[in-house]
Amino acid sequence: MLRTDDYAVISWLRQDGRMSLTKLSRKTRMPVSTLFDRIKHRYHPLKRYTCLLDFPKLGFDSRAFVLLKLERDKERCTSFLSKHHNVNTLFRVNNGWHVMAELVFPTMPMLEAFLELLDKKFTIEDRRVHYVLQEIIRERFFAEPDLVPLLFQKV
Repeated sequence: MLRTDDYAVISWLRQDGRMSLTKLSRKTRMPVSTLFDRIKHRYHPLKRYTCLLDFPKLGFDSRAFVLLKLERDKERCTSFLSKHHNVNTLFRVNNGWHVMAELVFPTMPMLEAFLELLDKKFTIEDRRVHYVLQEIIRERFFAEPDLVPLLFQKV
């Protein structure tokens, strides 16, 4: 079971996953040895350290979230999407939908061609495409140490 100070450590790591243990120790007022032990043995929620990309600055100007309702071949479609290099994130979802995928492409025609490929390859009962016009906030949850106590308050 995680304690309150554990959440603060996780929050600082969400803000900067490459932060040195010395700097993290100063910010959390915890000994480096304690931090090392906790990160190594206790923090199972940490899947991996990564960086956030600004896709348009890298030349990937077309991004969309696609909801799919599949008649059959749910596993085959999910497997295809999970291995495709333009799928950034993939979720299994509810309320009549089966999967939601975040797609990232250099151009809109490439994104549209991929959607057409999905239509040809799988029996899609319904599809909703939500194009990302502007990213406002991403990966903010648990990334602001001062707000961690508020995360557990009733709304």
